[in-house]
Amino acid sequence: MPAPVDNDQGEYSRALHFITENEPEQRLHVQVSQEMYLALQERTRELYGDAPYPRLDYFPTYSTLVIKTQPSPLAPAMGSFLQQSIIGSAHEVLIQQNRPELAERIVSAGEFSVGHRLEEDQREGSAPTAATERVDDDNNNSADDR
Repeated sequence: MPAPVDNDQGEYSRALHFITENEPEQRLHVQVSQEMYLALQERTRELYGDAPYPRLDYFPTYSTLVIKTQPSPLAPAMGSFLQQSIIGSAHEVLIQQNRPELAERIVSAGEFSVGHRLEEDQREGSAPTAATERVDDDNNNSADDR
């Protein structure tokens, strides 16, 4: 069975290249064994020390490594500006439609997406939250059934 070893080595090389390039705001998913993950983690530590990025998150259930590079410095500012613009526009439309009670209920959303929250839950081994507890795949299996 040399194919899985060859594939693991190929994915390792691909991940190592991604780590050394370290372009901002990138994300890579690769399927590697836990041994390859540990080797990549050690190599990342050699290259970057204790820097927070690139960040390696390994999900042993799926033998999947997710590598995230540093966010762009503009990302938070642009996201905040865009969010405030959308909130302002929605507020105006609701006021024009004589729905002030709805306009008052508009709140800013947090920075976490459902996908990010699922990754956090799996990494921490915590139970799914109300926002993430029912994620179905094409076979009607919830995240809890997998």
